[in-house]
Amino acid sequence: MLVKELQLHNYRNFKNLRLKLGPKVNVFVGKNGQGKTNLIESIYLLTRGQSFRPTKTDSFLLKTSYEHSTQGFAHLRVLNHDLESDLKVQLSGVRKTYLKNNKRLTSTQLVKDYPVVLFSPESLNAIKNGPDERRILVDEWLVLLDPHQMKLIQKFRKLLKSRNKILKDIRISEGPATQQKRVLASINELYFPVAAELTLNRISALKRLKRSFKEALQGIFTGQDVDISVDYLMSGHSVMEVTPDLVKEMIIERANELSSAEQDSGLSLVGPHKHDIQFLMFGEDSRYYCSQGQQRALILAFKMAQIIEFHNVFNDYPLLMLDDVLSELDEDKRTHLVQFLRRIDAQIFITTTDLSFRFDQDSEDGISVFEIQQGQIIPNR
Repeated sequence: MLVKELQLHNYRNFKNLRLKLGPKVNVFVGKNGQGKTNLIESIYLLTRGQSFRPTKTDSFLLKTSYEHSTQGFAHLRVLNHDLESDLKVQLSGVRKTYLKNNKRLTSTQLVKDYPVVLFSPESLNAIKNGPDERRILVDEWLVLLDPHQMKLIQKFRKLLKSRNKILKDIRISEGPATQQKRVLASINELYFPVAAELTLNRISALKRLKRSFKEALQGIFTGQDVDISVDYLMSGHSVMEVTPDLVKEMIIERANELSSAEQDSGLSLVGPHKHDIQFLMFGEDSRYYCSQGQQRALILAFKMAQIIEFHNVFNDYPLLMLDDVLSELDEDKRTHLVQFLRRIDAQIFITTTDLSFRFDQDSEDGISVFEIQQGQIIPNR
């Protein structure tokens, strides 16, 4: 897959931009707050159907200060398996409309055709942060491996929303909540199987990365024999080796145990949205056993393993995006990542505040550098 051209209108801090992109490495360089991340966010948005940045509403994507405009768009010209396509997202207030060759499509369809792996400071800090970030890591890999899993994730979220609503109704009900409890029971009949299926698919996806993850981490630690593993936790218990039928039984049993607590809180306390992923080094929880540098190395290796395994399965590479991660890594890890990226035949997008690193020690061929200043591309001087 190759992104050939990016066009923006009233997107974030860009009024109008038309940018031809290089086939190998594209580096966006500039001071903080100039719009570097906005560029790769727009590419991510058009290939994943969502932003990777934590914004409450999509209205933040639209730059409304330009002549009080309430309309904008981001547009990509993409070559995928010798077929060129136009991808566009039209922005209008809080609404987004996705188009492929001027025909509407869903975010699920985008994910299927345009695989992406993102490295970001948030992902590198996933171990020390909360379980939400670790679940996102696993779900990103799950969808990269099988885009149809996006529908399963969306189905679970809809059932979770419905279940939370009826639990809230039970909580605020002044009299007997008999009818609401019947509705809850009917939702549970749908909720539990989907929750179990998503859990099992996450576990399967993690197991698939086992060998590549260890190899990538050993590369970062220069060949050391590193004892590393990933565990999947439900209510604090490992379920990596639990049978499929038992996973569903455990979810139902836990729901029965927490039935009163769920009704009192008006929230679902059982399901994949409450599970955690544990990265273990030498059998110890990396949250407490590892330094921050080691934690980042684990996530870096986890992302690299996804790229390796994706290529093993599809004989192709996804788009790679590195949003200001080079500054987050020490010199050894940064050098190893750069060497890894040099070896793979993928289109890469990097944001950085400086070019003090050398992406290729032998040649700068194939590297396109774009300097960003206040939402403008500065011509090479």
